[in-house]
Amino acid sequence: MHHAETYFKLISSYDASKLRLTKIDDEIYEDFTTTFPEIDVTHLKEDDFKSTAAKDKWRPWINKYEKRVNEYNFGSLLRIDPAQDYTEANTMFVLRCRDRAQQKVA
Repeated sequence: MHHAETYFKLISSYDASKLRLTKIDDEIYEDFTTTFPEIDVTHLKEDDFKSTAAKDKWRPWINKYEKRVNEYNFGSLLRIDPAQDYTEANTMFVLRCRDRAQQKVA
């Protein structure tokens, strides 16, 4: 949780509209919204990520980025309600994508 709180402070101090986590953020977002239109990103439900049916849908989706995004299936903490802080009750562990170029810098 300490890492999550530190990361949250860092990204909160930056203009989110200019924040880019990968070189293909826009493509990933468009693909995400097309593939998962049922997911309400303003308040996430764990079943949308962790149920058997969800995992069957997530695996092929994230595997598309295997050669384009480094650590394409690496784990990360995600806030369930993005308007709230990182807390144990407002956090779940999910897969994330991290850009190959950023991996070399990090």
